[in-house]
Amino acid sequence: MTPATPDSLRTDLAASDFEPHVATTFTLWLGDRPVPLVLDSADGTGADPDRSFVLRFTAAEALAQGTYPVEHEAVGHMAIFLVPVDAAGTRYEAVFNRSTTAD
Repeated sequence: MTPATPDSLRTDLAASDFEPHVATTFTLWLGDRPVPLVLDSADGTGADPDRSFVLRFTAAEALAQGTYPVEHEAVGHMAIFLVPVDAAGTRYEAVFNRSTTAD
């Protein structure tokens, strides 16, 4: 893949973008160093599960909570806020909520 630029980051992500790629490897970038990140699950939540969803990942190493550049051959480039959810710090969640409320 080509390097991500701010203009190339996806901001229109939906659960359906990730569901076909469960059990595949995404690449998280720590500076110039790639870290493999396996997508364990992509689960829709709420009234619009394509706009509100949770991704769960496993990494080969512990990462601090934060926003990381991530890429996948089919999904593209994105920035994802990852939260460690286990004591070892190798399992992560990313929560997306792009729901809107009608008046």
